[in-house]
Amino acid sequence: MVRATAARGILVGGFFMLGFPGETREEMAATVDYACGLPFGHANFFYVTPRQGTALFALAQKEKPGFEKAALNSYFKFSVNLSAVPDGEFQEIVDGAWSRFYRNPLKTARAMWRVPKLYMLKLILRGFFLRRWA
Repeated sequence: MVRATAARGILVGGFFMLGFPGETREEMAATVDYACGLPFGHANFFYVTPRQGTALFALAQKEKPGFEKAALNSYFKFSVNLSAVPDGEFQEIVDGAWSRFYRNPLKTARAMWRVPKLYMLKLILRGFFLRRWA
């Protein structure tokens, strides 16, 4: 569906979560490979973040006592690691996913080309004026 949609000139975005309970580095790498192998115009890589009242939250309480003190208000910030990968390596994998996806200049140029030109002009002008008078 992603390929068919992108082939019709529609900008397609992907949202990916890393750090599910027991998830291995190989499974995380497969997720990143999947994201980078499809013609997504943009992709977001999030940390799995337990929310109160969910089974994932109960599991985190059981496996990581005291994790509730961590910042749980953002999927972009590391809060608790339930995966099978050590914390430092887990954070490197997520950072590397962003870097790997967005360092492809052809992918970025293709995505920018699909954005409506008037909207792109507004973004450029806004950036110019904000930088000039900031």
